[in-house]
Amino acid sequence: MSAQSEGELPDFGHLLDYCATEHGEGRLQHPAAGHLGAEVTKAKNKLAQRRFRERQRAKLTESEVKVGDLESEVHKLRLEKSVLESRNAILEKVLQLRGPLEPPALREANPSQGGDPSSSSATTADMLVRPSEDSTQQSGKVMTLTVRENEKIPLSIEQIKHMPWKDFVKLWKDYVNRLAVCLVESSGDADSPASRRLEALIEEISLFTSCLATSNPRSHAISRVWKLEEAGPGSGAALVQQGPTLENWQQILGAMRISTEARKQLMVVRRTCLQRLGEVYRARERLVQELAASLPAATSGQADQGNPASFGSARSIFAAMAKALDAAERLQETFHEEQDSLAHYTSATRGIISMHQIAICIVSSYPWFPDMMAIWNCIAKEEGEPSAEELMSAPVLPSLTEPSASMRDPVEPAKA
Repeated sequence: MSAQSEGELPDFGHLLDYCATEHGEGRLQHPAAGHLGAEVTKAKNKLAQRRFRERQRAKLTESEVKVGDLESEVHKLRLEKSVLESRNAILEKVLQLRGPLEPPALREANPSQGGDPSSSSATTADMLVRPSEDSTQQSGKVMTLTVRENEKIPLSIEQIKHMPWKDFVKLWKDYVNRLAVCLVESSGDADSPASRRLEALIEEISLFTSCLATSNPRSHAISRVWKLEEAGPGSGAALVQQGPTLENWQQILGAMRISTEARKQLMVVRRTCLQRLGEVYRARERLVQELAASLPAATSGQADQGNPASFGSARSIFAAMAKALDAAERLQETFHEEQDSLAHYTSATRGIISMHQIAICIVSSYPWFPDMMAIWNCIAKEEGEPSAEELMSAPVLPSLTEPSASMRDPVEPAKA
């Protein structure tokens, strides 16, 4: 009988065998099922690793942001420190220079001064002799100095030309003192009254030194190399003293805080100026040799075998004189060319750096005259530019108007 009767129990043996085969022992009979499980596990591991890397990248990005913020904060603090150091240095200059001319705030705090401008300038009232009407009319050119509070000092070209050393030193000290006060009062605000006053003083200094350079080049040259003290260079003293060190100029350069773009422009001006000066000096050297050659043969130890009777004659003496005068005139022209080169250099420099930076340089350099070229040489050393000796000795330099490779902007790679 094929069908089971209602009273018989079903035979579960075949069913159990089927289940065991499909869900138990069957796994051993199908290798593809085990490979699939390994792939699933591998995928899960990859997903976990990717999520771990994403978390690590997020943490790294967050850390980089924090580091960038900290670097910005440190840079800001360093700038503030530099400003404070410069301000402290300027304040020290004010304290050192305070005397003939006190800062306005100090004068107001001292009731004994009373506010009478003559009381503060009584000790220096005789520093400059006022030009008379006759001398003013004769010179036709007068500049007005306003370095003293509530006092204007007209000064003729002749007075500048013949100004005694002590008077020049006192005048320069007054300008340094007043510039230091303006720097402190302006606090870097270019639109403040102190900044406008500072710019006017810089213009006066520029005009005054230009007049001195053209009217009395020797006095101007001495002022650039001698310490600005009332003792001054004696009659037998050496014209060149031991001046500020390289470290001094580097400190002043740091206080000026010159931008990268301004550095590039200054290096172009430096290259042009130094090479032009080198050409002037080589021409001067040739003229000095011509002057030596213009001496009469008898005095120079060279005998003219062809015409020995010409020794000591008026003709030979005047011939040598003509050669010497010609060389001397051309030698004088080299000094004018040198002055022109330095004037162009100064003018170009003023077009690159700000009035505040010039004032910082003047105040920080005291009691020496500010040496811009020494400061630019510090930049050249930092940027790998040619030295002054290399520029002045080379007749022709490639890419004269281009900064060195270290100062050029990075070149973007060509796009594929």
